[in-house]
Amino acid sequence: SGGRHRKDLAQRSGLANTIKPSMMLSLHINWSKNSGTRGPLVIYQNQSESILLASLLQDALNQVYGTEELPVLGKKYHVLKYTKCPSVIVELGFLSNKSDRKLLNDSHHQAKLAKAITQAVEQYYTMTHPK
Repeated sequence: SGGRHRKDLAQRSGLANTIKPSMMLSLHINWSKNSGTRGPLVIYQNQSESILLASLLQDALNQVYGTEELPVLGKKYHVLKYTKCPSVIVELGFLSNKSDRKLLNDSHHQAKLAKAITQAVEQYYTMTHPK
């Protein structure tokens, strides 16, 4: 239900504001009425660190999927609006798309996604926390 979903999102931003991480990734699987819509999508806050993190993640995930999506600003997303640290929503593909659904259920593809996310996060930290 919508209420349970909103409560879950409020808990995510509340938790992030309590433990104060240096950034937050919220991982999701997407859905569209158009079954042809596919691929990864990263949604960011309107702040420079969030935009940088989103761009690095989107580039890494685009390489896995062979797509050329650009990250998008998510003004209306609770997790992004109410979380103080740089935050992004990472949509890992569309369950409503047959090829994405097949990939998302494949352990080899899951490992590729995990590696792409890890590399993007490492790159982000190297750029924002120089030694």
